[in-house]
Amino acid sequence: MPQQEENSKFIYKYAPQKLSDMILAENLKTEFRNMLDTKQFRDFSLIAGPGIGKTTLAKVLAKEAGAEVLFMACASGDGKVEAIQTKLIPFVQSMPIDNQPMFVIFDEIDSASASQDSSFQKALRNVIEKYPGVVYIATANYGQKIIKPLLSRCRPVNLQFTPKDVIKRFAYILEAEHVKYDKDSLKSFVQVAVESYYPDIRQMLDFLQSCCIDGQLVVDQNTVLQNGKMEFIDEIIDLAISGKSLLKIREEYLKRKTEIPDYAVFASEIFKRVLDCGTIKVLDKDVIIKLADVIYQMNLTVDKEVSFFQFITVLSKLKQ
Repeated sequence: MPQQEENSKFIYKYAPQKLSDMILAENLKTEFRNMLDTKQFRDFSLIAGPGIGKTTLAKVLAKEAGAEVLFMACASGDGKVEAIQTKLIPFVQSMPIDNQPMFVIFDEIDSASASQDSSFQKALRNVIEKYPGVVYIATANYGQKIIKPLLSRCRPVNLQFTPKDVIKRFAYILEAEHVKYDKDSLKSFVQVAVESYYPDIRQMLDFLQSCCIDGQLVVDQNTVLQNGKMEFIDEIIDLAISGKSLLKIREEYLKRKTEIPDYAVFASEIFKRVLDCGTIKVLDKDVIIKLADVIYQMNLTVDKEVSFFQFITVLSKLKQ
């Protein structure tokens, strides 16, 4: 992408430079701010779907901490065991400059496990134990691909935000761009953006830019790129109530797992579809309650894919 075009895109132009710029729940901002103010950092992992700002948050925290940083892109060569010997260990063994904190960011660490049979992660666990004076931050799309001993050392942080958090940041961007809007148009935008793209902030930002027309915020739901999302949801519902084996259903949705950035969010969308759109003609109240309970539990667990399979199992008890 040409530099001029890249600089004009909101996702680059308004990329967060500090913690206050992040679209993040206030309690999480407070937690991270306390870490920065007290300099009491702990190791943690950021596990969520694409576009929510995991890597950005890790870099912002390291920047505000004034840390010396080693960034390891695990989806590429840095996810191999050799990188631990050639890059990680020399870094953690080095002496910090002027007592700077030292941060290591393992980006997309779940990609390393997929290609290396978790050997990278197993070796990494030993390094974390041996060099505890370094702050270790891991990012991942899928928590189930991270070994449990590593998760126990880098406790997962559940990234969350509300429509109010989106409004606050996007209103700032609109004002910086001198785009005219009112309370109703901004509320309408957020409703469409959240329903269509949540929790992918990157897509919401692209959608915001597409709605800025001739200096006005113009929200046209027809401009939302669904990319077959609603069709996929209907397919999952049809499969679940078709009487096919549960393993066959799991096989089918795993073929398109790249379209499921977050299993808990996807389950919530299916749940709303079942309730709101009449896809199921006869609703079993007990099953609906069980579905809601599974979604609640899914937000508390790391291995969301297993919980999603449980959700599909309960959904299959509904009959047309």
